[in-house]
Amino acid sequence: MAKENMIETEIVNKKTQSQELLDFCYNAGLLTSDEAHVNMFHKNWHDRPETLPYVLYLSKRFAGDNGEFFIIRINGKIEGISGVQVSNFDSNVAMGGVRSFISPEHRAKMLIGHHLLPLQLAWAKQRGLKTILLSFNEY
Repeated sequence: MAKENMIETEIVNKKTQSQELLDFCYNAGLLTSDEAHVNMFHKNWHDRPETLPYVLYLSKRFAGDNGEFFIIRINGKIEGISGVQVSNFDSNVAMGGVRSFISPEHRAKMLIGHHLLPLQLAWAKQRGLKTILLSFNEY
């Protein structure tokens, strides 16, 4: 009988850098066949605003009540990420699915849809936002 995967979600602590999350970003950055790799990591990420560590730890994009960033763990290991934020164009709109990335071996399993998007919708509702816009890149 196949072992059932244990799936857990958590909110990223944006005030304390997580080496585990940095390692996830680093490894995602090595996937050169994936177009998103260029935005995941750079050895000088502190100076690279397009990278996810910079966005999480140095920018205001997900700071305070402006947004939240979520991790999905499978059997204790980070396998996916996705964020939600108040949109820049309308403070009544949340943008969900922001900076989503799933490890290749776990793609096409609806992990973001089943586990992270409900958390993002709840986040938007708790803040009284009127609607949520889902934002995903082509790749």
